[in-house]
Amino acid sequence: MCPYSSIHVRSRSAGAADALCIIQEKFPAHLRERGYAELTIGWYREHVRRAAASLSGGQRSILSLTARDVLPLARRVMSRRGGNHSLKMYRAALRAWLSFLGREVRRTPPPPTGRWQRWIDEYDRFLASDRGLADTTRLYRRRYARCFLRWMFRGGVPRWDRIDVKHIWRFSERFAQKLKPASANVMSFSLKNFLRFLHLRGLCTSNLGCAVPHFANYGQAVRTEVLSEKERCRLLAAFPLNDARTLRDRAIVHCLLELGLRAREVVEMKTTDIDWAHSCLRVPGVKSGRPRQLPLPAHVADALRSYVLRGRGAGGGEHLFLRHRSFSGQPFTLSGLRQAMHRAYLRCGFPAGWTGTHRLRHSFATRLYRHGADPKQIADLLGHRALASTDTYVQSDLVGLRSLTRPWPS
Repeated sequence: MCPYSSIHVRSRSAGAADALCIIQEKFPAHLRERGYAELTIGWYREHVRRAAASLSGGQRSILSLTARDVLPLARRVMSRRGGNHSLKMYRAALRAWLSFLGREVRRTPPPPTGRWQRWIDEYDRFLASDRGLADTTRLYRRRYARCFLRWMFRGGVPRWDRIDVKHIWRFSERFAQKLKPASANVMSFSLKNFLRFLHLRGLCTSNLGCAVPHFANYGQAVRTEVLSEKERCRLLAAFPLNDARTLRDRAIVHCLLELGLRAREVVEMKTTDIDWAHSCLRVPGVKSGRPRQLPLPAHVADALRSYVLRGRGAGGGEHLFLRHRSFSGQPFTLSGLRQAMHRAYLRCGFPAGWTGTHRLRHSFATRLYRHGADPKQIADLLGHRALASTDTYVQSDLVGLRSLTRPWPS
């Protein structure tokens, strides 16, 4: 039983001041025990406080909240609150409050599957065994294939001969209205791959895959701003302390900035992936399904060795990077990695709009290109199968190119 579940016994008679005291003190302590980040705790506390104020106007206490009240109350508070927080955030805060009270949280049941589900399962096995795609890539491939089949056949038996070009265009047009151009292209690419799979099974013609449209995305014309050499050195030196957390973050930023690893690749690294004798690193194949070997520079090896010997400790399982505060000893998470890099950005005085970790991967590729590496070498280091994927990472030196320009003849 939840240690705070006895609160609901006096929920009917509790005043607004009593409920506010619980929201400000006991509720955050409950979230900290479960490893929530301080930023999330602050949001949840504020959302529950506003929900309590909304209920108090109707002579009701927030301590009497039930699962049935979550969605209508979240909609009401969000309509008054405004701002950038979504309905999903308000619902998550109120569900955390129900969990704090020791009450059952009602979850939305998953949509029913149709008679075409076996084709989704076979498609997933094909992506895993024949294509070698990772779990994260197969996730959205299955999602959009399932959306198309549910839209096309509902829950009935699939009739592949009924699929026409007009159905593909109608489906793409309808779902693209809910997505940004980049996400719409992910949807169209996933649908094209699923139709090609059906063609391999002899269920449809090859022209259906060619009929999937591509959506213009002019926002991608703006390239990611990469770190200059001074900013790179500043970021590498932004970890002056020698505690376990700082040693871990220092090793992580070396992997991201000096090896060009993806954030998920860093999170999934194991202690056995480092070959100290041969100075090489085995990168897990989290996206392509195929691991790759990278040379380990001396300064990156020093950062990793410092963390393993002085920060990580002997326990913690096989994962290389661990948590060192809440849930100490547990594997480091992707959201925790992004927060750690964001804190480093703030310490370095980088622009406020700089978030995420992919900027470091772009900086790695651009730095190699400016030092004379050819795109094929950069693609091998980044783990790209196609050179076209590497082109978006390589940025030309515009300052150097301007020196080659000649004045327009008069």
